Amino acid sequence: MVSGVFSFPLRMQDLAPPSAIHGTDGPAIPPREFVGGPENALAREAARALLSGEAAYNPLIFFGPAGSGKSLLARGLAHRWKDEHPGRKVLLVRGADFARSVATAVETNGVDDLRTRYHDSHFLVVDELQELASRRRAQQELAGIVDSLVQQRRPVLVTSCAAPANLGELEAPLASRLSAGLTVPLALPGKECRRELLTRSFARLGLIASDEALTRLAGGLNLSAAELEACAQALADRCSSKKRVDAETAEAFLGDSAAQSGPSLRSITSHVAKHYGLRTADLTGRSRHRTVATARCTAIYLSRHLTGHSLQAVGQYFGGRDHSTILHACRKAEAMLAEDREFRLAVSEITNRIDAKLQVPLPAWS
Repeated sequence: MVSGVFSFPLRMQDLAPPSAIHGTDGPAIPPREFVGGPENALAREAARALLSGEAAYNPLIFFGPAGSGKSLLARGLAHRWKDEHPGRKVLLVRGADFARSVATAVETNGVDDLRTRYHDSHFLVVDELQELASRRRAQQELAGIVDSLVQQRRPVLVTSCAAPANLGELEAPLASRLSAGLTVPLALPGKECRRELLTRSFARLGLIASDEALTRLAGGLNLSAAELEACAQALADRCSSKKRVDAETAEAFLGDSAAQSGPSLRSITSHVAKHYGLRTADLTGRSRHRTVATARCTAIYLSRHLTGHSLQAVGQYFGGRDHSTILHACRKAEAMLAEDREFRLAVSEITNRIDAKLQVPLPAWS
C-alpha cells in the first residue's frame, strides 16, 4: 500500500429514493470501498467515529466537488450502519426527493405523517443538500428533523457541493443547525491516491505497469476515481497485445490526452445531470427511469463525440457497462437527434454550456 493511502470498506445496495433500508431486501451490489489519500484523511476518521458510535459531533457533513466520492461514502456508510444495527430504521433521501415529499405532504395534509416518519428514524442521510436551495418549506421541515434527531443522539449525515454556510440559498436556521456539527471537505484524489487507484485498476484489467509509468500517469491525470478507471481501460485497449504499460506508453497516453483538449467525462456528466435535474451518480447508476435513461444516453453520446475515449473507457466510467451497451446508446442518441426536436435542443444546449477548449462539432439536422 502506498504510504498515506487508505481504503475504507463500504457496503452498497440498490436503493429507490427516498429510501428506508431494510436489511438485504432488493438486489445487492458487491461490497465496495472508498479509497483515499492524505487529502481525505479527516473523512476516514469521521466515518470511523460515526460507525463506532464515538463521534463527538452531530450532524456530519461531507462536502466537495463532483467526483470526490461524497455520495459513495455516505451511502456506503448508511448500509454499514444498518448492518451493524439490525432492527434500526435508516433513511437515505436525496435533497430533491425530500423537497418533493414535503410539497406533496403539504398538498395532501400529510405533514404530520412525514414528520413522524423522519423523527422516528435512527440514522438519517440527506444526499445532495444543495438541491434544497430556494425550497423554504422543505428546509424548515429538515431543520426540525435535524433538531429532533440530534437531541435524541441519533446520527445525521449530509452531503453537499459546498459547506452549508457557503450555500447562499440555504435558510439561516438550517445552515446554523448543520454547521453546529462537523463539516468535512472531500477532495479529488491526490497524486498518491491516484497512483493507488491506477494500480488497482490495472490489476483488475490484467495489466502490468512499471513504477515509472505509474508515477507519470499519477502526476499527469488529475482526475476523479471514475475517470481514472476509464483511463485505465483506455490504456488496456491500447496495450491489448503486450499487457504492459511502460513509461513510453504512459507518456504517449498523456500527450494524446493533452492534445485532445476536450472536456472531461466528469464535466460532461455534470452538465447533463444539471440539465435534466439529476445528479451525476444517477447517470452512472442502474436506474431505468425514463428521465434517467434519456440523460444517461445523452451523456454517453457526448462523451463519445467530445472526447477521445474508447467505447470501453466510456462504458467503464458509466458504471462498468460493456462496449456494446455504449454503442447501442450512441446509436439511439443519433436516431433521437434525427427525429426528436426536443432532444436535439437539449443536446445543443448542453454542448454550448460545456466549458471546453475544443468542442467536436455535432451533426446538424433541419
